[in-house]
Amino acid sequence: MIRILFAAFLLLWIAFSCDTKDEQLVLKDRISNFEDSITTLSNNLGAGERIATSLNHDLIELLLSYYHTYPNDAYAPEYLDKVHLIYSALGNYALSAKYADTILLNYKDYINRNIILESQACTFDIFLKPRDTSKVRYYNELLLQENKDLSQEKIEDIKFRLKNLHLTIDDIVSTQIEK
Repeated sequence: MIRILFAAFLLLWIAFSCDTKDEQLVLKDRISNFEDSITTLSNNLGAGERIATSLNHDLIELLLSYYHTYPNDAYAPEYLDKVHLIYSALGNYALSAKYADTILLNYKDYINRNIILESQACTFDIFLKPRDTSKVRYYNELLLQENKDLSQEKIEDIKFRLKNLHLTIDDIVSTQIEK
């Protein structure tokens, strides 16, 4: 009797696992196809035309659906990164920063972590008003701390920015032009 129950449990578990994998693959395919459609639409736009914002929001919903359903999957941080980039492109920097922080907090080994850190420093330095210099400092220091193999030029740029946080980017550019 125990063998029969175990076999039935095993069959149900396998069937459930297959359904879940099928759903996951279907969602990945939907995302891929939607991205391809947006790319095709983008390539066929005339001068001054833009893709409907609703399409970007539909893609965001698909990407977030995947992340929430499969947070431990290898694609989850990549899809969150896409959400971060889409919101940034739409000018919604607060939501962009929110999803970038989600990646930084939950996916310490994400391959594009350095790019996310730089993006966050830039977002809090330039795009979000009022500027949050404590966040700019935090992300830049984290970038330096986590990356001992940064180029010397990159290290010097970050240290220069940290030393001059009292200046806006516009102030720095103006100062450089005057020299």
